[in-house]
Amino acid sequence: MSSVIYGSLRVGQAYGARVFRPVPTWMPLPRGPGSSASTLLGLLFFAVFWNGIMSIGLWMAWVAPWRPWLLLRHGLATAGAVLGKEVRRGNKGATSHVVRYGYAATVAEEGNLAGRRETFEREMNITPDDYASVTVGQPVTVIYRARKPKRSLIYEFADYEAVD
Repeated sequence: MSSVIYGSLRVGQAYGARVFRPVPTWMPLPRGPGSSASTLLGLLFFAVFWNGIMSIGLWMAWVAPWRPWLLLRHGLATAGAVLGKEVRRGNKGATSHVVRYGYAATVAEEGNLAGRRETFEREMNITPDDYASVTVGQPVTVIYRARKPKRSLIYEFADYEAVD
């Protein structure tokens, strides 16, 4: 509060405050002259912003590595072929090696045990060494998810290996 408002108050004078009911002593917010709701809005903005940053970090550190592992563990295998490959230039000189592949998969449908056959084309980032060894038209093993067959990867270029 400003010095003018502070000077207008006297000792023992009642001064209203808003509190968070579950924990009233945690952070009382003044309600009288010179107070504002900007503190609460600022804290809310900071909490949403910080949690957004942390969720990105959590996704990259925890969820993203588990997705291919779960796909290899519970996915279905089918034959596919490499349709193309390219090197993509990114920001600040970064490059990514991408291989495009195609495969046919059975799409699981509720109430239909047989499902229907569809063809898909997907892309996958691979290491530079794998990129150098892959050729267009090369047959590959594709692992895909039965309920979402677009979610797939090439087994030969996966970070994990399936074992018995």
